[in-house]
Amino acid sequence: MLIERVDPRADDVRQFFDVYAAAQKVDDPHGPPTSYTDFRGRLIWGDTGDPMQTWLGWSDDRSRLLGGYTLMLPKYDNPHLGWVEPVVHPEERRRGHGRTLADHARAQVRESGRRLLAAGAVEGSPGLAFCDALGAERASIEHRNVLDLADVDEAHIAGLLAEAREAAGGYSVLSWIGEVPKEHLDGVAPLLTAISDAPVDQLEWQGEAWSPERVRAVEKSLTDTRARRYTIVARHDASGVLAGLTQLYVSEEHYGWAGQGHTAVLPEHRGHRLGLLMKAAMLPWLREQEPDVRRVVTTNAESNSYMLRVNHLLGYRLLDRWFSCQLEVG
Repeated sequence: MLIERVDPRADDVRQFFDVYAAAQKVDDPHGPPTSYTDFRGRLIWGDTGDPMQTWLGWSDDRSRLLGGYTLMLPKYDNPHLGWVEPVVHPEERRRGHGRTLADHARAQVRESGRRLLAAGAVEGSPGLAFCDALGAERASIEHRNVLDLADVDEAHIAGLLAEAREAAGGYSVLSWIGEVPKEHLDGVAPLLTAISDAPVDQLEWQGEAWSPERVRAVEKSLTDTRARRYTIVARHDASGVLAGLTQLYVSEEHYGWAGQGHTAVLPEHRGHRLGLLMKAAMLPWLREQEPDVRRVVTTNAESNSYMLRVNHLLGYRLLDRWFSCQLEVG
């Protein structure tokens, strides 16, 4: 296998997307499909502002793209690890290509001065079996839940919203679409940082520290991919502090799906049902703004009992379970 790093804006990325889309049908058959716009945008902008490397694996004569991988080497937090997403075309599997790509990724992580390689895979998938074969530790379990909007009882959601508003006396709900308004930028960064205490089980993942500059850097990807981000915050009336936040994303090519982003409440403002308040308020707004969206998908650690309980109240059901695996690179 000939392995080459490519610029995510290169023409070869289109071929990589075709491989990825074919693999997704096997490795993640129940989840939302990925559009080329979103795929390319993620390669360019990375996750949460962290850079992404793109490596392609060709046949020795470079006549066929066999697979490839993306590698995130966090620059803001977690300097001890790299996050890899390897993919091999389903027709090219069982020939050692996956292990060749994984060995190459391990070498990149090692050369960067890091000691840990991490990856995610859905329960029962070829990807999870591959992680096991490499000797990786299953370090955390996440529930991926889905809300079918056609099944949502609007009266039930209205009742939950009324209960949450009663518990959240002294807080107001604000909302916006797209980038964070300038007047709220300094208040949003601490909320994104507050997510850091969400459980990750045995995964060696450190919480992320957010600054206003990092928030703005990540928003560039929204412009590039033309994704729409809906944000609801809970503001403490007496102090003016933004106490809670929830975000939801709708891609330009969404195939009927929306994706839940961050949900967080500052520690000193917990216990007022702000999570339920914000997430319940999001649903009627989503229906109004995005009538073609039929499902919302969200992921939470299996040990995050509070957020799983909130999602259950709203009508989410379990779609599947994901494992985050980690491997010492030696």
